[in-house]
Amino acid sequence: MQIGTLNAATYVGRTAAAAAPPTARAAGATASADSSVVTLSEAARTALASASEASGRDYEHMTPSEMKGVSEELWRSGKIDITQARMLQTIGMPLGRMGANGEFVPLSSEEQAQFASRSVNYIQSIQGTMKFLESKHLDADPQYGYESWRSLLAVLQGGSANAARAASTAAPPSQT
Repeated sequence: MQIGTLNAATYVGRTAAAAAPPTARAAGATASADSSVVTLSEAARTALASASEASGRDYEHMTPSEMKGVSEELWRSGKIDITQARMLQTIGMPLGRMGANGEFVPLSSEEQAQFASRSVNYIQSIQGTMKFLESKHLDADPQYGYESWRSLLAVLQGGSANAARAASTAAPPSQT
């Protein structure tokens, strides 16, 4: 009998500084003398293809298995940091369940696979986490990661990657 589940997305850990995202290469373009022909560098073509692909994603109907690859790609491109990638990967993935006597029971491989294949609304999940933090007045406390959730939401909704990156690389809370 499953009484409840523990989900890492509902508990925002108190982590030290998040790992910095990898540095993205600058994309370049050159124009010919008649200015009607533009030659894109390989990096520019990759960036353009990546931007086109990102705009076609449906973050409201994505499985955790799909999000694992997407979050790693967002991290490699420098749009999110490694902690934010892990935050995305844990949404919709319970850590375990409560047993009959209230004890923690880890999920079996089969149970993990079932959760990994269920569609998750990542936008709604992040908004819910933010609303929870706001309701408990924890949004101003940096140890609860509200700014990381806010910048993740901006990235998934197509907001400014630079603003999201600036918010996510703010100084970490002091460990006291």
